[in-house]
Amino acid sequence: MENKNEKVSWNLAQNLVMEIGEILHESTKAYLSGDIIKWFFQQKAIKMLVVSSLGKDERKIMSDRETVISQLIKPATSEFVSPKVNQRAVRAKLAFLVEKYSECLMDLLEKYGYLISKRENAGRMVA
Repeated sequence: MENKNEKVSWNLAQNLVMEIGEILHESTKAYLSGDIIKWFFQQKAIKMLVVSSLGKDERKIMSDRETVISQLIKPATSEFVSPKVNQRAVRAKLAFLVEKYSECLMDLLEKYGYLISKRENAGRMVA
């Protein structure tokens, strides 16, 4: 019975890592196309997949960052904002904050073993 439980656990972990990889791939495409909001929500989806692994302080930090970013999304995308709001500046700040959120998320994924590190010789070409 122990072997069967280990196999199920391994399959679930493998599926989780694959799902994270797929969302990271889509997130990269959103980033490269300049879709900051889609990029943010895909990063947030990844965080939700691993939230149970995070410590209380880490969850709080990520949640606080999400709150700040969410407050900027509407002014950055709405057509009906006050003329006093500089939409370009808001979008630049939003992009900066999402980038910092993404860096923090990648650090957490690495810390908890969700990222597969490159092999030492991965960059060398072998003849």
